[in-house]
Order: sequence, then C-alpha cells, then structure tokens
Amino acid sequence: MSLAIVFAAVTVAVPLECGLHPKARELARLIIVDPEQKRPALRCDGLLAMVAQEKAREMAERKHVSHLGEGGPNARVANAGYPLDRRYDVGLGNQIEAVAGGYSEAAEMWEAFKASSGHRTHLLGEQPVYREQDEISVGYYFDWEAPHIDYWVVYVARKDDHAPEPIVLISKPGGFTVELE
Repeated sequence: MSLAIVFAAVTVAVPLECGLHPKARELARLIIVDPEQKRPALRCDGLLAMVAQEKAREMAERKHVSHLGEGGPNARVANAGYPLDRRYDVGLGNQIEAVAGGYSEAAEMWEAFKASSGHRTHLLGEQPVYREQDEISVGYYFDWEAPHIDYWVVYVARKDDHAPEPIVLISKPGGFTVELE
C-alpha cells in the first residue's frame, strides 16, 4: 500500500482596486488574511488605491514619511472624492492611514506594522471604531534617490452610510475569496 500526498498550490490574484503596484496588492492581501484580523470582511476601493499610490509617490518626492502633506489623511481622501464616514474629522484628522518607508517587501512591511501598536490596532481592527472600517487599499512607490527607497501607504476606511457599494469584495471567513459583480 502506498500513500500519496498531493499539495495544490493556489494562487489568488488580488484585484487592482487593492493597490496599483503588485507589492501594494500583496500587502493588502496580507492584512486581509492575517489570522488576527478582527474584521469579518474588507472590500478594496479603486479610488482609495489611487489616493494611496499618489501619497506614496509624494512622500518619496518630499523625501520623508509623514501623515501630513496636503492636509491630513482624512481630508486627502475626502478631497479626492471618497465619501468618508461623516464622523471622521477632515481637517488634520487621521483615523484611516498608515504610512512607512524603508521596507522593500510586503511581508517585512506587514511585520513592521504589526510591531507598531498604533498601526497594529488600526490595521487589524482591534478597537470597535476601527473594526467598523470595511474598505482597504495600499499604495507603494520605489525611488532609489529617496532616503527610504520604498514608501508605503495603507488606507483602511469606511464610507458614509449613504455611499454606493464598492465593486470588489474580499472576505476572510473560510479563506481568501474574491467576488466580482
């Protein structure tokens, strides 16, 4: 009697709405499928992906990692047309953005975010205010001339209750699935 064990490799393509760069999509996937993720589901939003990508590029051009730029993070996404939950302050407020630089791979970036208590609490939805956030997108930008070389921006946000539903849904229960309308 012989015993055969078959391992099937499963590759799941993460939608462009999760991030415009492949490394950005990989970080979004890692955040969504992390076993410690408290949110039951996260949808990816294309507008957030564009805003995150632009913010990552701006940080590289300005040669620093910062939540500030053209206003605060909440104002940045609201000004781009994202219908941010009205409970969030849009001045210099930030309940939605995580930024970092200097990590070349998504897995290293994710470990660094998890090692930072503030980023971990937000990105894993460890507090009720963050657990309500149900949309994610990531920006990644690479520039050899910039001090950190690699720049990352993660938005995890919530639309106003009267905003239309997004197109792409990634849900966590039972595994990683992608549903397209």
